[in-house]
Amino acid sequence: MSHLTRVLNSGVRRILIWQALIVVVVACAVYVVRGNVQDVLSAGYGGSLAVLVTFLLGLRLRKAAVMDTTQSSIGDARLYLYLFVGALERFGLVALGLGVGMGYYHFRPVLVIMGLAAAHMGYLFKLPDRRQLGKGSETEG
Repeated sequence: MSHLTRVLNSGVRRILIWQALIVVVVACAVYVVRGNVQDVLSAGYGGSLAVLVTFLLGLRLRKAAVMDTTQSSIGDARLYLYLFVGALERFGLVALGLGVGMGYYHFRPVLVIMGLAAAHMGYLFKLPDRRQLGKGSETEG
């Protein structure tokens, strides 16, 4: 496992943990304020959508890091296309998830969006910076 892959795995794992904690805090806050289990489920559903797409992002980044290091002839365009398709996949999953949550399960839209947005705040807590990504690249190779 390359240094880049280790840093990305560590960063995504921390983001997922922070997002899960934020979802729990938001769900508890909604329960305290609203006192309705359906509202708690609405906020939790939106937050779980954010956790799911972050997990998928981590899978794509890990695969892209492996593709970049093992197949140097792959070309940047193909790697960028792979990551772009992953972004479209996550966008479609969120759109589908929002439609199912609000249309089929009849969750409150404001609370679903609130849970989704709050869980995305987990990105602020641990993103690998350029110094971390650059470390170890001199020693490997």
